[in-house]
Amino acid sequence: MIQSVVIHSQLAEKLPPASKLWYLCRGMDADGSGKATMTFAQIEELLQVSRTTIWRYYSSDLFTRVIRRGEVLTLYYRGIVPVCLDYGIKHWGTSCEVNLEDLADLKTIATLADTLSLQSKSRFIATKKRRSDICAELGRKRAPKGSFVPAISDSKIDALFNDSSQDMSEISPGIKKREHGTVFVGDAWTPFGASQATIANHLGKSYRTVSRRLKSAPKLKVAYSSGQTAHEFNFYKFQDEENWTTISNRFFIKDGIVYKRMCSLYRPILSLTTKRRRLRVLSSAWERVSAQKEALVV
Repeated sequence: MIQSVVIHSQLAEKLPPASKLWYLCRGMDADGSGKATMTFAQIEELLQVSRTTIWRYYSSDLFTRVIRRGEVLTLYYRGIVPVCLDYGIKHWGTSCEVNLEDLADLKTIATLADTLSLQSKSRFIATKKRRSDICAELGRKRAPKGSFVPAISDSKIDALFNDSSQDMSEISPGIKKREHGTVFVGDAWTPFGASQATIANHLGKSYRTVSRRLKSAPKLKVAYSSGQTAHEFNFYKFQDEENWTTISNRFFIKDGIVYKRMCSLYRPILSLTTKRRRLRVLSSAWERVSAQKEALVV
């Protein structure tokens, strides 16, 4: 049976590297007893670290006690709420369930989880805006059925990655074709997604760091065309030459048609969770801390 654990994007970013072992203990502790028993060999294999690194990990303040009997370790780890309080984390970010062997790439997985979360939120906002624009254009409170194409769902994004002879327009009317890792779309496409610059800003990391972490993530580039020809495009470029250098990398010409690069579509390979009940426990803990501080001031 493959064991798994729920990780949190902000904890993965803000906790020390020992958080890999901390999450491993949480995953191995099926009963929630607050302790996990493993051998050095198990930890080395799952986290892809040396024994010296393991010693450094369990010396972290994420653990309260360690009992060693030969090659076997029993690690007593701290709860998630006390850890968040000690490290000043008020929201643990995006939560997702991963297999224990994936903890070796904890920060990469956490970055992808945040990316998928931002992609999902962007899809909701884009569809809502598209519906609102149609209503305003028609002067109606509700958009007529079939008057616009909602942003593509996760299941349809997943279908785009399958190697099949399926007509792309069956997945979404806005898609014209898929070619060499790029999806070419037209006016019926509802654009959405999160750029790597947006993801970097959200995580408080550099663009280069986010780009490196997402390099191997399964994704498709998106290229949009309104049907503008290269001749028309070059005329526009000439007219706006002053501002051209700042936007030129967003466009390219293929088969005489101008395409604009849009946000990439990331394959939804992670199982995102909300954990609202546990978040309420964390929020309540922070409220108590604030109340105690106010009482001391008075």
